[in-house]
Amino acid sequence: MNLFKDKLFQEYPRVAPTANSYFFSYEDVKKLLDKMEKSLELSSQYQTSGQREIALKTILMRLDFNREDFFKHLEAKKRNALSDEELIKESGLYHLKAYKALLK
Repeated sequence: MNLFKDKLFQEYPRVAPTANSYFFSYEDVKKLLDKMEKSLELSSQYQTSGQREIALKTILMRLDFNREDFFKHLEAKKRNALSDEELIKESGLYHLKAYKALLK
Protein backbone atom coordinates (compact mmCIF):
# COMPACT_ATOMS: atom_id res chain seq x y z
CA MET A 1 0.00 0.00 0.00
CA ASN A 2 1.23 3.46 -0.86
CA LEU A 3 1.30 5.50 2.35
CA PHE A 4 0.71 8.73 0.48
CA LYS A 5 -2.66 7.45 -0.71
CA ASP A 6 -3.63 6.61 2.85
CA LYS A 7 -6.29 8.91 4.31
CA LEU A 8 -4.21 9.60 7.43
CA PHE A 9 -1.28 10.85 5.36
CA GLN A 10 -3.50 12.87 3.02
CA GLU A 11 -5.45 14.72 5.70
CA TYR A 12 -2.89 14.97 8.51
CA PRO A 13 0.55 14.99 6.87
CA ARG A 14 2.38 16.60 9.79
CA VAL A 15 1.37 14.02 12.39
CA ALA A 16 0.80 10.99 10.12
CA PRO A 17 4.33 9.49 10.10
CA THR A 18 4.55 9.61 13.90
CA ALA A 19 0.98 8.43 14.44
CA ASN A 20 1.46 5.61 11.96
CA SER A 21 4.65 4.44 13.67
CA TYR A 22 2.73 4.20 16.98
CA PHE A 23 -0.16 2.33 15.26
CA PHE A 24 -2.75 5.13 15.47
CA SER A 25 -5.52 5.05 12.89
CA TYR A 26 -7.00 7.92 10.94
CA GLU A 27 -10.01 7.87 13.30
CA ASP A 28 -7.77 8.07 16.37
CA VAL A 29 -5.90 11.09 15.06
CA LYS A 30 -9.12 12.78 13.97
CA LYS A 31 -10.65 12.25 17.42
CA LEU A 32 -7.59 13.64 19.21
CA LEU A 33 -7.31 16.66 16.92
CA ASP A 34 -11.05 17.35 17.30
CA LYS A 35 -10.59 17.46 21.06
CA MET A 36 -7.82 19.97 20.62
CA GLU A 37 -9.82 22.05 18.15
CA LYS A 38 -12.79 22.29 20.52
CA SER A 39 -10.66 23.60 23.38
CA LEU A 40 -11.20 27.32 23.84
CA GLU A 41 -7.86 27.66 25.65
CA LEU A 42 -6.01 26.42 22.56
CA SER A 43 -7.66 28.71 20.04
CA SER A 44 -5.21 31.54 20.72
CA GLN A 45 -2.12 29.31 20.90
CA TYR A 46 -2.79 27.05 17.90
CA GLN A 47 -4.60 28.98 15.22
CA THR A 48 -4.18 26.47 12.39
CA SER A 49 -4.78 22.77 12.02
CA GLY A 50 -1.10 22.34 11.16
CA GLN A 51 -0.08 23.76 14.51
CA ARG A 52 -2.44 21.34 16.29
CA GLU A 53 -0.99 18.44 14.28
CA ILE A 54 2.53 19.39 15.31
CA ALA A 55 1.45 19.65 18.96
CA LEU A 56 -0.12 16.18 18.77
CA LYS A 57 2.98 14.81 17.06
CA THR A 58 5.17 16.23 19.81
CA ILE A 59 2.99 14.79 22.56
CA LEU A 60 2.97 11.35 20.91
CA MET A 61 6.74 11.41 20.60
CA ARG A 62 7.33 12.62 24.16
CA LEU A 63 5.04 10.00 25.69
CA ASP A 64 6.39 7.28 23.41
CA PHE A 65 3.44 4.89 23.82
CA ASN A 66 1.80 2.71 21.22
CA ARG A 67 -1.86 3.37 20.52
CA GLU A 68 -3.28 1.05 23.17
CA ASP A 69 -0.93 2.22 25.92
CA PHE A 70 -1.45 5.87 24.98
CA PHE A 71 -5.21 5.70 25.54
CA LYS A 72 -4.72 3.73 28.78
CA HIS A 73 -2.30 6.42 29.91
CA LEU A 74 -4.79 9.19 29.13
CA GLU A 75 -7.53 7.37 31.07
CA ALA A 76 -5.23 6.95 34.07
CA LYS A 77 -4.33 10.65 33.97
CA LYS A 78 -8.01 11.62 33.78
CA ARG A 79 -8.75 9.69 36.97
CA ASN A 80 -5.86 11.25 38.89
CA ALA A 81 -5.91 15.02 39.17
CA LEU A 82 -2.33 16.07 38.50
CA SER A 83 -0.72 19.45 38.85
CA ASP A 84 0.44 21.40 35.83
CA GLU A 85 4.06 20.77 36.86
CA GLU A 86 3.53 17.01 36.62
CA LEU A 87 1.81 17.33 33.25
CA ILE A 88 4.58 19.60 31.93
CA LYS A 89 7.07 16.78 32.54
CA GLU A 90 5.17 14.68 30.00
CA SER A 91 4.08 17.24 27.42
CA GLY A 92 6.51 20.10 27.76
CA LEU A 93 5.53 23.61 28.79
CA TYR A 94 4.57 24.81 25.31
CA HIS A 95 2.16 21.91 24.71
CA LEU A 96 0.60 21.80 28.18
CA LYS A 97 -2.73 23.22 27.02
CA ALA A 98 -2.89 20.73 24.17
CA TYR A 99 -2.18 17.86 26.53
CA LYS A 100 -4.85 19.08 28.94
CA ALA A 101 -7.33 19.23 26.05
CA LEU A 102 -6.58 15.58 25.27
CA LEU A 103 -7.21 14.68 28.90
CA LYS A 104 -10.73 16.16 28.88
